[in-house]
Amino acid sequence: WVTSKVWMTDYHPRDIPAAVDRILRELGLDYIDQVLLHWPVAYGKPPAGCPPDCPERFAGTDDPMRPRGRDGLIVNDDIPLSDTWQALEEQKAAGKVRS
Repeated sequence: WVTSKVWMTDYHPRDIPAAVDRILRELGLDYIDQVLLHWPVAYGKPPAGCPPDCPERFAGTDDPMRPRGRDGLIVNDDIPLSDTWQALEEQKAAGKVRS
């Protein structure tokens, strides 16, 4: 039984397929039994190249997995978890996730 988590910067529905594929590739599996959302809050996703070249919204980011504003606070995103969940259901329908 293999369980993994999707990181908070990957909660946008368009990012879920790549996140699941990355998990499968890193674990060397064709499917995983269970995927969890790491935390019930979505983080903003910094653009490629940030850091060091970050737009103002992510001006304090030193790690793209923990996006920060100039004030040092985490940058959250307003992505409904129901949308993220639906994208995970699509991964289940594709046979990449069992539950």
